[in-house]
Amino acid sequence: MENFLEKFFPEVVEHHHERNNYCMYDYSGLADFTACLYAGGFLGTITGAVLSRRRGRRPSILLGGAGYLVGAVMTAAAMHLPTVVVARILMGFGIGMLNQAVPIYLSEMSNEKHHLAMEICLELALSVGVLISNLVMYGSGKLPKWGWRLSLGLSAIPSSSIIVIGLLLPETPKV
Repeated sequence: MENFLEKFFPEVVEHHHERNNYCMYDYSGLADFTACLYAGGFLGTITGAVLSRRRGRRPSILLGGAGYLVGAVMTAAAMHLPTVVVARILMGFGIGMLNQAVPIYLSEMSNEKHHLAMEICLELALSVGVLISNLVMYGSGKLPKWGWRLSLGLSAIPSSSIIVIGLLLPETPKV
C-alpha cells in the first residue's frame, strides 16, 4: 500500500520509478522488514515446541494468540518504523507458536476415525483465512491514508478469536 510505504519507507516511493523487471520495490530495507515476520515465526515455532512439551498445547495456543494480537494492535497503531518491526516480530512469534501447537492439539484431541478430517479442516480454514486477508487488503488498499491501518488492525479479529476459543478448550490428555 502506497500510504504505508510513504510513512515507513519513503525512499522506496522516491525510487519506485527506477524499478527493474524482476523486483517492483528493489530495496533491501523492505525485504528486511518482511523477513521480521519470518524470524519471529521461527522463534515462535521453537519456543512453542518447548512450551508445548513442558506445559501443554493449550498454553502454547493462548500465548501464540496473545503474541499475534499484541502484534496486530501495535502494527495498526504504529507511528514509527521500530514499532512496526517489533510488532511484526511479535506477530510472527505468535503465528509460529500457533503453527506448531494447533496441528498437534488437533491430532491429540481427535479420534482416529476423524483425525485426517480435522487436519483437512485446519488447512481449509487457513486457506479461507488467506483469501479473506487478500480481499481485505484489496478493499482497504482503496481507502486513502489509513487503509493500511485498517487492514493490519483487522488481523486482531482472528487472533482474538484464537484466544477466546483457547480459553474454552480443554488441555490434551497427552501432556
